[in-house]
Amino acid sequence: MKKVSLCIGAFMVLILVVGVYTVQAQADLSAFDGRWLQDSSRFRNMVYAGAIGSETLPVRGANEAYRNYTCMEVDPANADIINLYTYYRNGVYTGIYGYLYWQSGTNLDFFGKVEFYSDDGFEYDFAYVTVINGKFKAVPGYGTYSNGTDVFDTWDFLWNAKIPTRVPSDVFAVGCGFVTNGP
Repeated sequence: MKKVSLCIGAFMVLILVVGVYTVQAQADLSAFDGRWLQDSSRFRNMVYAGAIGSETLPVRGANEAYRNYTCMEVDPANADIINLYTYYRNGVYTGIYGYLYWQSGTNLDFFGKVEFYSDDGFEYDFAYVTVINGKFKAVPGYGTYSNGTDVFDTWDFLWNAKIPTRVPSDVFAVGCGFVTNGP
């Protein structure tokens, strides 16, 4: 009987040890809620082509670069995702929104992925991102634009951002964050 209890006890300890090592860390990115990013998006190696089945010949396009301000909003119910909303310097919404997903690291310095979408659903941009000391730096990703009927464009997507010390007054007046703009 003593050997059976000892075996059951050893088995329980083994289960608990395995359980401790398989638990994933949960990120809490709420420290970013209500913060602004000054970001830079670059589209390079652009190719303009036709939609699936078209006879449109692909054409190389010029590189494009954009500098905007992005609001970070974190819903406490989903604290491992930062919602992103992009604005021009004059405080006008660009029609681009996205998400920054935590993958690994700590709550302030982490590795993740960023995705941006256009409000009309035609544009999509994706990249992996490192966030270290308030600087967001993406590994080159990709982007696409397609209206589903006659246009398909693609490019290399580069995105970098930092938390600025100052935000233009027109942008600041928009209000940013779940606490400010939440339910």
